[in-house]
Amino acid sequence: MSPWERRERGGLYYTRSRKVNGQVVGEYVGGGVLGQLAARMNADERCRREEEAALWREERQSPVA
Repeated sequence: MSPWERRERGGLYYTRSRKVNGQVVGEYVGGGVLGQLAARMNADERCRREEEAALWREERQSPVA
């Protein structure tokens, strides 16, 4: 599912999902520049987490000297 939704009023709006008390909650962020900014920030954060996870896996697999 794309985080960009087309609403009845015709615009594209950025949404995201997150967990609250174990339940997935949809969160409306906005459209236009605000939606684009939020999408970029989320993409940057996702990339940072993926890089951290890759480094962690690499350290785990390295033999101890």
